[in-house]
Amino acid sequence: MPALATKAKETAAPAPHEIAPSGAATVLTVEHDPFLRSYAVMSLQTLGYQVIPAVDGREAMQKLQTGKHIDLLFTDIVMPGGVNRLELAGLVRKTRPELRVLLTSGYAPAVNCTTDQ
Repeated sequence: MPALATKAKETAAPAPHEIAPSGAATVLTVEHDPFLRSYAVMSLQTLGYQVIPAVDGREAMQKLQTGKHIDLLFTDIVMPGGVNRLELAGLVRKTRPELRVLLTSGYAPAVNCTTDQ
């Protein structure tokens, strides 16, 4: 039995925390808080993603209009001023319907998150 146990340990897959996932996509990351934006950018870059940071919806729209290839819009739900997250998602759907949108936030008040508003 000890020989079998040793063999099982040798052939077992590495623990999940030992495997670092990597990405090949370009992510437009929109976050108004400089600390959180920096953290998100650093985290995504560490995983191998190309990251284009933006402070707010207006800047994100400007970067989307450059024609640069972007695979994912990763945006904060709560954004002050300018274009809010729902307007941004709606504009993206009209101008780049193929672009995937991920809404996220550390704080989410009770809001209706549909683009029909």
